[in-house]
Amino acid sequence: MEQIADPSIPTKIGEFYKTPRPHPWRPTIGYELVEATPLETDEKVQEGQLESGRKLGEKITFWRNEVALELEKLITESNKMQECRRGLQTAIQNFEGQLHIAQECLYHRESRKGIDLVHDEVEYALLKEIETIKNCQKKLEQFIDKCVAQLTNNRAIQHQLQVNIQDKETALGVCHQLNNFSRGLQCYAGVEKYYCSVIGAESWVEASNAAIRKSQAERAKSCRLRDDVGSAVKTVGCEVLEIWDDTTKALERRVVEMLDAKGKLQIHLRKIQQEIFGIEKSMEPIRKTIAGKSSALKVARTRLEARTHRPEAESCNDHAQLRMSEEVKDINKIARDTSMKLQRFEAQHQQLLHTRSNLESDLKSKIDALFIDREKCMGLRRSYPISSNVKF
Repeated sequence: MEQIADPSIPTKIGEFYKTPRPHPWRPTIGYELVEATPLETDEKVQEGQLESGRKLGEKITFWRNEVALELEKLITESNKMQECRRGLQTAIQNFEGQLHIAQECLYHRESRKGIDLVHDEVEYALLKEIETIKNCQKKLEQFIDKCVAQLTNNRAIQHQLQVNIQDKETALGVCHQLNNFSRGLQCYAGVEKYYCSVIGAESWVEASNAAIRKSQAERAKSCRLRDDVGSAVKTVGCEVLEIWDDTTKALERRVVEMLDAKGKLQIHLRKIQQEIFGIEKSMEPIRKTIAGKSSALKVARTRLEARTHRPEAESCNDHAQLRMSEEVKDINKIARDTSMKLQRFEAQHQQLLHTRSNLESDLKSKIDALFIDREKCMGLRRSYPISSNVKF
């Protein structure tokens, strides 16, 4: 039987359809020498399957990769937004330390006494600092709410992209898992006439593109929000640093004023003390003079009283009698004048003692107020690292 062969048949296909070679121990049968030639339709079908599968795979894979790339960018942006939100929370917590210090300074200054318990520049500065910090915290809390809302939107878009990717992978698997060797192949007559598509090819592409554009828009909004947060934190930080410096300078000025007042009080107190010492020194001889005149007056009066017991013949109003009477009057006048002078000195002495007491009280108040402002308030503010706590 004539062997059928055609040079146009591919060698691989010819080998596939070639009949088994005859064994040497049996005769050769004619039809075993015939090489079957595959129909051109089989080749066309295979090429059609490969082409349709390739085009379908390329189309779905392309848009799946585009959506996956956008999903990766969105997740990265969401992570940055999470960091931004945590930074805002940290900034608000850092402001709590500064707010606590300002409030503690107010509480410490409430323990001042006397003339130093006044509504001065430092108190107004501390109240303004507390108000500024609270306002800054409110601003940052508003941005936290915006960040939470943006994260919610990002998560919703992320879910849509993930569902889109899963749907495309499912569609890709449905089309690629079937071939000539798949199980359960059936010939569904007329199925090619059934139009089961929900949307057209252009609508399908537009849906994927719309999901990507929506994600890009949310990423742009998230990026702008992060920029706004950075600018707001920078502005708030400058505001807080400025009000902190203003309060510190007010405290420093107040400390200088109190040191100056303390020095003046000490000088005045020393002068008062010297005056008290001088009056006390002047009062001592006056008291001695009064005491001496009292003795002389007693002697003169005793003499006069003794002369009343003279005999009647000797009881006359002589020159000695007149001189002793005059002496008593002189001594009384001197004693009265000296006593008035002593009273004036004593009154002045009491006034100086009262002044000294007031000065000592004022000086003590100044020392206590100085200790509160310089040691307690300034000590608290020096120990707080303000410059490192307002950074974002």
